[in-house]
Amino acid sequence: MSTRFERDADIRRVLVQRIRAGLWLLLLAIALFVAAYVPDGHVASRAILTVKAVQLATILAAFALLRGRVTWNSAVAVALVVLTEVCATTAVSGVLTAEVSSIFLLFTVLTLATATLLPWGVVPQIATVLAAGLSLVGNVAGAPAPPGGLASPTVAVLLAFATSIYIAHAFEQHRRARARAERDLRVSEARKAAIIESALDAIITVDAGGRIVEYNPAAERMFGHPRANVLGRALVDVLTPSGDGADQRNELTHHLTAGAGAALGRRIETTARRADGGTLPVELALLAIERDDGALRTGFVHDLTERNLAAEARTASTLARVGREMLSSLDSALLFERLGLLTTELLGGTRSATLVLDTAARSYIGGGIAPVPAAELSAVVQRAARDAVAVLDPAVATRLLGPAVGPTIAIALHEDGELVALHLTTRDIEADPFTPSRSTSPTASRR
Repeated sequence: MSTRFERDADIRRVLVQRIRAGLWLLLLAIALFVAAYVPDGHVASRAILTVKAVQLATILAAFALLRGRVTWNSAVAVALVVLTEVCATTAVSGVLTAEVSSIFLLFTVLTLATATLLPWGVVPQIATVLAAGLSLVGNVAGAPAPPGGLASPTVAVLLAFATSIYIAHAFEQHRRARARAERDLRVSEARKAAIIESALDAIITVDAGGRIVEYNPAAERMFGHPRANVLGRALVDVLTPSGDGADQRNELTHHLTAGAGAALGRRIETTARRADGGTLPVELALLAIERDDGALRTGFVHDLTERNLAAEARTASTLARVGREMLSSLDSALLFERLGLLTTELLGGTRSATLVLDTAARSYIGGGIAPVPAAELSAVVQRAARDAVAVLDPAVATRLLGPAVGPTIAIALHEDGELVALHLTTRDIEADPFTPSRSTSPTASRR
């Protein structure tokens, strides 16, 4: 009787609501009929009242059955029973009142109304037409024919019956097509959401005004902002470093809101701000999405910190190799310190320290910090012995250089297999990580 779509909760709710509305209209029709066609004391009036009482009882029972949660099949069954009873009793009323023409009109309106208002498909509508048709035949058989005959009214009502079935079929096809489109849209949205949720790079979407409308978990991890805290905010206020000039802020706004053609489809390297105030180098790729309610800009953001650290580590490793060759015949401690300061300047570091092994105390001294037992640097020593350059553990970096330090690179010097000196280079958290700066000089570094 019903399709999978027709059992959908939303359509079932609409069907029940419209059946209830139809029951109220039937109650109104009964009241009007009784007021117009039942003269007091007439013998036929008592029979008509009995017929209308049966209709009233059926309608009230239908109201009771439609209370609470009603299944699709139950709602259709209740509606068909009520319509069949109304058609039959209306035909009896027509016989009692010798009415034929008005019954033709009533059944035409009834079938067209059910076809257009009740979203129940073809099969229930055919059942309604059959009930109306059989009742109409009974009315014609029991009531006298009008002076003009029944040929024209019969053709008209048959045409109305056929039209109501076609209308029900057309509406059902439209509902099915819409349901398929909505289902496909839900699948597409779920697939897109899964891709965005599982992406390793940050994905941020902004509207035409530069306000954030999408912010995936990778963006939360990268920038430290919970999604709920950034939705609806301007992207440049969330991710642009406060120290940047107006030119960069205007450039970002232009890329993200105006959709500059030169920026779309290519990669842009810039700097973004984390929730803790620190900065990180990022690579931004922009994609424009045109919609009727305004263009969207989606940015795919890749963290360049590891890439930059690797590049800087390769540079430092080369310097360390050259330094080792020079130190083989010169004052190793002095040259290593100078080489470390040069490395700090080249990497744009804001802090540095050179630690030299005190063989007697088995600790490393220098850099203006307390002596460091060799055991504390065992992990650094092992990695530096293998790679010559190592990225220092944040806890160890804080222990040696103090709080608020960013990524720290350690350059090791070995003699006869033993670590004799270690140079540390870092930048503060609020500074860009290892971006060369003209203002940095060896004399400005902490020693």
